[in-house]
Amino acid sequence: SGAQELNLGVGARGIAMGEAVTAVADDVTAIHWNPAGLASVPTGSASFMQSLYLGNISYQYAAYAHRISERQVLAASVQAVDFGSIDRRDVNNITDGSFHPRSMLYSFAFAQNVHEIEEGGDMSAGFTARWLRSQIVSTADSYALDIGFRVKMTGDTPHQVAFVAQNLGSGPKFDKQRERLPF
Repeated sequence: SGAQELNLGVGARGIAMGEAVTAVADDVTAIHWNPAGLASVPTGSASFMQSLYLGNISYQYAAYAHRISERQVLAASVQAVDFGSIDRRDVNNITDGSFHPRSMLYSFAFAQNVHEIEEGGDMSAGFTARWLRSQIVSTADSYALDIGFRVKMTGDTPHQVAFVAQNLGSGPKFDKQRERLPF
């Protein structure tokens, strides 16, 4: 599939847990892991991250979530990935300048507590709409949607159960073939 930058994790907690945070994401990084978790944001939450990878690849992420009512939360994030400078070569392996691949991902999310559970806990649902602009030599746009649900029980045996479907949508098309998004 294309658009592998959608698979880059966000937030120290989620990355440290091996990205197994679908049910426990409860801060602004839930916009990436499971948008239903945004319903747990108390008033506002912000996250900023920068990561440097091998080969001069850099990755920046910023997100903010804000409670707009007792049951609803809005959030937005931006993610930038810069793959550094890469030599351009022709079919004879002769250097012909360079190119600079990069991508920008813009995400907007909404979450809501949809049901309070009498024994203690709640059910929440959310979605994240994404727009990805990728540039290699030419530029391609992708659109995706994440849908998430979470049930949080706080009674005698606290537990959480969650479901998320990520990257439902249209992948990038640089030439003639449209790539799939990583589902």
